[in-house]
Amino acid sequence: MKNSIKKCAIMQPSFFPWMGDFYMMDIVDKYVFLDDVKLSLSDWDVRNRIKGSNGEIMLTVPVKKSLSRTSLLIKDVFINNYERVRKKHLTAIQQSYSKSKYYDEIMPVINDIYNNKVERLNDFTQSAIKILSIKMGIDVDFIQSSKIKGVKSVSDKRLISICNILECNMYISPTGSAKYINKNNIGGAFNNSEVDLFYRYYQTKEYPQLYGDFINNLSILDLLFNVGFSDAINVIRNADIKLLTPIESVSLL
Repeated sequence: MKNSIKKCAIMQPSFFPWMGDFYMMDIVDKYVFLDDVKLSLSDWDVRNRIKGSNGEIMLTVPVKKSLSRTSLLIKDVFINNYERVRKKHLTAIQQSYSKSKYYDEIMPVINDIYNNKVERLNDFTQSAIKILSIKMGIDVDFIQSSKIKGVKSVSDKRLISICNILECNMYISPTGSAKYINKNNIGGAFNNSEVDLFYRYYQTKEYPQLYGDFINNLSILDLLFNVGFSDAINVIRNADIKLLTPIESVSLL
């Protein structure tokens, strides 16, 4: 029997991610930004949704194209025309949330995040996540996968290697990752490791929103403007949440 449990999550750094990602940060000891994998321009690495008076608004970060034929790793991607992105995003955020209850509390922090001019996407997303986590009272050790020495193998075996190096014996995975972890057998390589695998099932519950009907799974920005920093973590923890073993997760995947 293990004397202590140290939990780890390993996620690509998303652009102002949704509540489910911040829940992961809240429950683990080590949160690893998986930044040495290829960027997906169709994923949440470069975009997310907020809510305006006419419905959803997609904030997207354009990036500079690679000069080579191969896609760039997340850590190596540069933002294309940062100043233009900053002005466009801040205008959209201000117009969307100027009437929100906590605008005066949240907007200065968002301004500071954008005014910390950076060149790389990775620097922006990780910095924003860290700042907002601290403001919400989340205490977790953030680590970049690109700076972990001695990581071996690929796919789920790579996740196990990272956990072992960080001395974590429980890995918390989003349910979406089961597609490749369970590809060959339920639980994948975790079955033959010293790391216990659990899948995080997470469904948000309604919280106060502007502009009519509730829209689910928006960027964390929407939650913050509507409930403030101090209450955000309570809303995040009050979702419909389950930690499932690989066997338990099969019926939900």
